[in-house]
This record gives sequence, C-alpha cells and structure tokens, in this order.
Amino acid sequence: MCSKDVPAPRIHQTNWQAGDSFAEEDDPDRVLIPWKPAAFLLPGIGGVGKLDPVEAMRLRAGRTTHAEELDLLGRTPTSFAKLVHNVFSSEECAQLLTSANEKGFTPALLNYGGGRQVREHNTSSK
Repeated sequence: MCSKDVPAPRIHQTNWQAGDSFAEEDDPDRVLIPWKPAAFLLPGIGGVGKLDPVEAMRLRAGRTTHAEELDLLGRTPTSFAKLVHNVFSSEECAQLLTSANEKGFTPALLNYGGGRQVREHNTSSK
C-alpha cells in the first residue's frame, strides 16, 4: 500500500456463541463508541475546510477518480458493488485503516431485520 505498515484488523474478543441474538440497544457493532477519524478527514485539517472531504481530497491531489464494477457471484452488471480508484492516496488509505483499527471490529453478525442480529456458526469472522 505504502511505506507505512498497516496492522492486521483488531477483532474484539467476545463470548458470543452460534445462535446468540442481539438487539439494537445491545450495540454489538459498537456504533455508540466514538471513532476518531484520520486527521485528513477532519474539517480544517489537510486543506479540507468546509468542502465535502472526498471532493476536497480529489481537488487537493488533482486526482481523477473512476469506478470499476465488481463482479460479485457472477451478478455483474446488476451488482451494487464498485471499486472507486484514486479517492485516497496510499498514505491516506494507511491512515484511514489505522484509525478504524484503533477502534477495532466485532465478529460478523447476520441482520434478521427489526433491529435484530444473530451470530451464526458459519459467518466469516471468528
């Protein structure tokens, strides 16, 4: 990515078992815990000012972005997934990943609607 090493994702240890169910107020995704964004995303830092951060970064760096359709499970062109190139520099990517990793991540849950999420035995994270 760049000369700066980015640590592996920090997964918070839980005692969750397959079949455990969580309500929105349980905050299993830890959304109520503040996240400190990378400095280049904050208003007034790195030339962002009052502009939309993504637009400010594109203007500041003179980069031209373009979107690439991602083929998920053979569903292109109806896939909603896109990879947008040149939004961040490699250094900005490293800063963003590092700041997200400082908060860390919880194991994957499946959303069953109605504010309910369930830990399944076959989800991707451990």
